[in-house]
Amino acid sequence: MDTASSEENYKTMKISIETTQNVIIEYERASIGDRMLAYAIDMSILIAYELIILFLFSQLKVLDNMPLIILFSSVPFLFYDLVSEILLDGQTVGKMVRKIRIVSLEGKEPNIGHYILRWLLRPIDFWICLGGVALISMIMNKKGQRLGDLLASTCVVSTKQKTDFSATIFPEMEEEYTPSFLQADRLTDSDMRLIKAVIANHLKDGSEPPLRMMSEKVKEMLGISSDMPPLLLLQTIVKDYYYITAGY
Repeated sequence: MDTASSEENYKTMKISIETTQNVIIEYERASIGDRMLAYAIDMSILIAYELIILFLFSQLKVLDNMPLIILFSSVPFLFYDLVSEILLDGQTVGKMVRKIRIVSLEGKEPNIGHYILRWLLRPIDFWICLGGVALISMIMNKKGQRLGDLLASTCVVSTKQKTDFSATIFPEMEEEYTPSFLQADRLTDSDMRLIKAVIANHLKDGSEPPLRMMSEKVKEMLGISSDMPPLLLLQTIVKDYYYITAGY
């Protein structure tokens, strides 16, 4: 197999994750190119920060205060990824631009513990051989995991496919819309992401079982009974959720 074919196989590799609701979600693995570009964007932000700090210190005439310079310079480099991923739901600015994010292979939303475990091995992944360790690990691993991902049981996936179905997943709200299920406000943002992922996968490949399972799970969670087809029910729940929580 030639290099081009290998790269194409990597890009189209699917990752199936069974959620805690016993629903299987299929994600497209983030490409190495997207991950490298995301990393480059994040590094550009950090370098820009360093230049600003040095400029400010020069203006304040404290360039000879090395402990202070080291403190203000090193902290962002050390904690940028960890803090960003915690605050931005598994993304850094670079990941947001490239539309990729971290997901847990355990079938639930990543938590602080997952992000910390990924961060702990970051020095080995990126500082040894100029990122060579991370690159080799991602190429050798079927899920594209670097060492930090292997430790945390996470991987990085593409979120680009969600955009393709945005018009169907998020239908425009009619001027005098009336929610069908007021119980929808019991759901969380995490529940919404899962429901939208199930809808997106169904619209992309026509898979019915995950759609039916998610529909039954939502009815059980909200204590509702409905004869709506699974797809229509889930789309209605999403619409109701955003209508109610947005305070229309």
